[in-house]
Amino acid sequence: MSEQQTHLHDADEREMALDICPLCGSKISRAEFLEVQEKIRIEVQSQARQEIERITAQKDREREAAVLAKDAAVRKQLADQVARDTTEALRKQR
Repeated sequence: MSEQQTHLHDADEREMALDICPLCGSKISRAEFLEVQEKIRIEVQSQARQEIERITAQKDREREAAVLAKDAAVRKQLADQVARDTTEALRKQR
């Protein structure tokens, strides 16, 4: 028996080996196990992408709100300063 034949035989045995389904716990072939594993991986990646997008959008909204709040505070400070300066200038003028 050649080494090549042994490897082919071993590969056939691995293909026929039974695994446990990660979803339901029943015995399935290695090929089915790999398919289920790939579907799970794709689903987990999709959920992770969605969660990242959700968190990113939330952070963007929070940043935008902070910028708007800071802008409003600066505008109020400037308006108050202009009002004080105007009042002081009018007082000096009288």
